[in-house]
Amino acid sequence: MIKKLFSMAIIASAWTGSSLAVLESSDFTFNDSAKTRIVANGNTVSITQGDEKLSFAIGTGKVFANNGESVEEFQGLATDGNPARSWAIAFFDPGAVSPLHQHKIGIEDYFIFQGKGTVRRGDEILDVSPGTYVNIPTHAPHTVTNSKDNGQLILAVKCAPSWVFDDFHVITE
Repeated sequence: MIKKLFSMAIIASAWTGSSLAVLESSDFTFNDSAKTRIVANGNTVSITQGDEKLSFAIGTGKVFANNGESVEEFQGLATDGNPARSWAIAFFDPGAVSPLHQHKIGIEDYFIFQGKGTVRRGDEILDVSPGTYVNIPTHAPHTVTNSKDNGQLILAVKCAPSWVFDDFHVITE
C-alpha cells in the first residue's frame, strides 16, 4: 500500500544543531558513470561530477527533518529553482531509519562519505560505508538505516529530476 502523505517538518533556513556542524575530512571518488568526487572538511562539501562543480557550507541550505534524519538541500527546486536535478546532504543519527518509500518520477544516487549503515533497495539489503555508491531507480522501494552503534551516517544525494515532496510516496507493508 502506498501512502502519499508523510509528516515531515520543513525548517525555513539553516540547521543550527551542533550535530550537523562538523564533517570528518574525507575525499572519495565514487564508482558511478560520472566518477563523482566528493571532498568534505569541517563544514564544507565540494562535489565534482563531470563538468559540474559545486561547493557549499553545511547550515546554508534548506533542511527537511524527521525522526533522526535531516536532509539539507543545496541545489534544486526548493533552493535555486533548478528542475533538472537537486543535490542534498542527508544526515542519519544513530538508530535513524528513513521511511520505506518510492519515487514515481525521480531517480536518486547516494554517495556515502561518512559512517556505516544499510540501504534497502527493492529486495536487496546493501551494507554501505564511506566510498559506497548506490543508485535508486524510479519505483524502487527504498530506505536508509543507520545502526544504533554508529556515529552519524552522512551521504550526498543527487535526484533527477529535482526532488519534490509530491514524488515522495511512503509504502506500508
